[in-house]
Amino acid sequence: MESLVTHNLALAIYRHVTAPEMRLYLARQIWEEANHTMAFEYVLKTLPVDRERVFNAHRDEPAVREKEHFLQALTTSMLDPLDLRTPAGQQRFLCNLVGYYVVLEGVFFYGGFLFAYTFRRRNLLKGLATIIDWTLKDESLHLSFGMHLITEVLTELPALMTPNFGAELRALLLQAVELERDYHRALLPQPMLDISADYLSAYTGIRDGSPT
Repeated sequence: MESLVTHNLALAIYRHVTAPEMRLYLARQIWEEANHTMAFEYVLKTLPVDRERVFNAHRDEPAVREKEHFLQALTTSMLDPLDLRTPAGQQRFLCNLVGYYVVLEGVFFYGGFLFAYTFRRRNLLKGLATIIDWTLKDESLHLSFGMHLITEVLTELPALMTPNFGAELRALLLQAVELERDYHRALLPQPMLDISADYLSAYTGIRDGSPT
């Protein structure tokens, strides 16, 4: 997912955001996301895990694959001809921001962070938790930036938030909630270290299949 963020920033968002100060931040975020990708790759190559299974999970595990497809679809929609001078183009841009900043940075990542910290509480995988500390600091700033960007776009273009578009964004969020709940169940078919799939879902604000 870290590499998907980098891909989306470089190919889908950066070229449409022209404010110099925002482009500077996006360049920094791209660099940080690339660092995260390399850090987690290092972890996976260092720990005694089934590397073939882990690196193929995004293709072989349905719950992981569906999250990847969800994000790739948002990026692909931005790579098609996109005219940000039109309401339709502006709404497509906002959908991408909501999908990547609100959903990915704000929901998808945090269950994984909690799971890593669960090991450190038992004096296990302390190096991994330290990497998560640094990553969480970056991701919190990314989420804050994304929320400011979304708010600014809606402040400048309030007419975009029509009832139909609001319903579209709500459907996007509910789809993401369902994907994350399925992912938690695939990750933890049985509780591990006193953490269950339902606990992860509750931590990320998901109860009974709906966001709280």
